[in-house]
Amino acid sequence: MWLLLSISCMEGPWDGLPEEEIAARAALRTTPIGVSGIVRGSDGQPLADARVTLRDDTLFTDASGAYAFSGVLRHNALMRVTADGHRDDVVALWLARPVSLGSLRVEPICLWTTERIRLAFVGDMIFGRRFLDLDEDFPEFTSIPDDDPDALITPSDPYEDTLGTFHWVEDYLDGHDLLSGNLESVVTDDPTTPHETKPYIFFTLPESADAMATWFDYANLGNNHVYDYLEQGVVDTMDHVDSTGMGWAGLGLDSEEAFLPWDFEVEGERYAMVSATSVAGGQYDVGFVATDVRGGAADLRDDVAVEDALRAVEVTGRAAIMQMHFGKEYSEGPSGYAETRLDVVSQGGAALIVGHHPHVAQGFGWHDGVLASHSLGNFVFDQDRVETMLGMSWEVELEDTVPTRSRARPVYLEDYRPRPVVGQLADRLLRRVGEASLPYEAIVVPVNGQALIVVDDEVAASSRTVTLAVQVNEDGVGVLDLRQELESGESVVYVRSQLEADGRLGRDQLVFGSFEDQDVDEDCLEASRWDLEGDSRFVCVMDPYAGLASLCSVRDAWNSEDSKSWFRNRVRLIGTGVGDPNRELTLVGYRHGIEAGRTSFHLTWVASEGDLTFGEEEVAVRAAGSYDWAPFFVDLDVPADEAPVTDGEFNPRAVKLIWQHSPPEQGRALAMIDELALVNWLEEFPLDAGLSVPAPGPQEFLRVEAEPGEVLVDVTFEKVAPVY
Repeated sequence: MWLLLSISCMEGPWDGLPEEEIAARAALRTTPIGVSGIVRGSDGQPLADARVTLRDDTLFTDASGAYAFSGVLRHNALMRVTADGHRDDVVALWLARPVSLGSLRVEPICLWTTERIRLAFVGDMIFGRRFLDLDEDFPEFTSIPDDDPDALITPSDPYEDTLGTFHWVEDYLDGHDLLSGNLESVVTDDPTTPHETKPYIFFTLPESADAMATWFDYANLGNNHVYDYLEQGVVDTMDHVDSTGMGWAGLGLDSEEAFLPWDFEVEGERYAMVSATSVAGGQYDVGFVATDVRGGAADLRDDVAVEDALRAVEVTGRAAIMQMHFGKEYSEGPSGYAETRLDVVSQGGAALIVGHHPHVAQGFGWHDGVLASHSLGNFVFDQDRVETMLGMSWEVELEDTVPTRSRARPVYLEDYRPRPVVGQLADRLLRRVGEASLPYEAIVVPVNGQALIVVDDEVAASSRTVTLAVQVNEDGVGVLDLRQELESGESVVYVRSQLEADGRLGRDQLVFGSFEDQDVDEDCLEASRWDLEGDSRFVCVMDPYAGLASLCSVRDAWNSEDSKSWFRNRVRLIGTGVGDPNRELTLVGYRHGIEAGRTSFHLTWVASEGDLTFGEEEVAVRAAGSYDWAPFFVDLDVPADEAPVTDGEFNPRAVKLIWQHSPPEQGRALAMIDELALVNWLEEFPLDAGLSVPAPGPQEFLRVEAEPGEVLVDVTFEKVAPVY
């Protein structure tokens, strides 16, 4: 008989799991993996005697720059590399891999020189709201909540808990000449003057700001939340941030003060942070930006004030770093108006541009020769929108105030706190960010799960073409899943068939459907974003379709209800952030059963946010029985808008998803799913004419519409890599 035991990782004992699963986990725990690679210096040449540390094991590179670890536990980890004359580097390793993979070859690690300045930036941060009280209704905005044993930050003693929010990314925060973060919050211990009409207002306790200052040199305050507690909030924030020792800019008791820069010096080079927001709150009786007569954030909409602030920095011989809080929330690229702000700032003399506000990681770009990040997304934030849970930290190397090297590291916000990201999850984010960078002449190259933003680097592209078969069903539709064909860092760049057919490339919006462990923390086999509480479902490693893990469900004949596995967050359609949703949506995945009960998915169509629903749909995946791993895909019927407005709060823009496994007629049933995706399809094209798309790109699926039967498709993949 199978009984289930909830376990946090691979350690035994595992009483109650299926025997096959116990054996598979034992093999995973006792079969180590090898890790090897090469370390290069800042000149691209192999670096001997570099110190490489992986967990408690340290070794030194040989004359060819090579290192090789054996006996490594298959649990994701950070590897640190240290060498004289170079900055330390840290690489996140995807070690939670099948035992069939005996060794992992890490791409060459090229260290940065200590002779140049390195500045680092992260995205949006708050330390209040759900951090202080997990209740979805939140505490009263005019008081500090009572201590809650389940809270992430204890209100009466927040310092240590706030330090803990950075625990898994401390290595990403270390080793810079300056570290900057966007503190999107008032800092106060007296939240008694809330903005009366603004729906979302934030405060951070002063002790949390003190903890932030352990790592951060600068807190960006030119944003749309620094006036959440009106004038008193402005005064409190300036006083409390001052007391931490962090620099800040973008806030003041009037517009002139709000535009004052924060000056700093590194290795004799003089810089100034200038900060402003275009999110001004004009729809409210009381806005967020400073005026001649009241406080608030600096106003990015004021071209003259922005240009004057940048000019004032320039005439004193400093280089201006402009932090811009702008753009449309939850969008993947700058809006038209945001582009005008980029033009004003780049033409006004900024040396570097750092973007915030959309809560989604966007791309990078060159604007009049100035390098910009359009949005780094969230870093420490309590949003439950799944698209906001992948953000980035950004590092820029400068020589004489000119960027010479740049890279971004992806992070995943689990329980609102950042973890390093590895594997396919990192690749998918970086390919999407790379695609968003192409219109702005920035080349983003994925290397070791990080994004190299090409500055002075020499890169080269390599490609390979494979011929794949698509089975077109009786309805004239076939779906080709390219995820297992793509190698790390590759993108689809060309597809073509000799047969006359229509094609569409597609992109997964679910993102967390592989059930793999792809972050670096203490947990494993965790199925991020899936609610697996209870004793009927678990992550299994005994027979996955791909990778290390799949999702298993058991049911007994005596059970009266289905086993249900919820995806915790609604999944939004492409285009939701800009009001133009893509309703061409297909559920794709793989299923396997051993005397399984009936399996299905229950879908609820919902607004982008809020409680409005627009119908339900049940999708049958397989009748009861035993069957080997096989693919399935089902086109979904996304409801049309019910009103003439396109606002996602009032019309269907998202779906909630539940996997269901029904009890069998007799005995015990096991059902498994893997590589689940919700695919939005892009524009149709004639497949026999072929389609070229630029790399990088997030497309991982091909839809073929043709006569029933087998269609052969040539697919070309491309990878861009540094030339050493």
